[in-house]
Amino acid sequence: MTIDTTEVRSRGVITIPKSIRETNHIAEGQQYSVVSLGQGNILLTPRPSQINTMCNDLRDTLLARGATLEEMLVELRSVRENVNV
Repeated sequence: MTIDTTEVRSRGVITIPKSIRETNHIAEGQQYSVVSLGQGNILLTPRPSQINTMCNDLRDTLLARGATLEEMLVELRSVRENVNV
């Protein structure tokens, strides 16, 4: 476990120390859910993108059906055409 110190800056910005970002592979632009645990404690949890979740679900469904790579690509193209990204 790594313990480090940071501070809250203007507009509530908190910098996660570099050692923690590197250890946890945290990159700029990643989104996190913030949960208040009470008594001043908060929990940050990674928030997967909806596109990644959708693609993983589609992949799992197609693999379970025994779809070929070509069938998977056709289905993925169809899904992309129907999603507003």
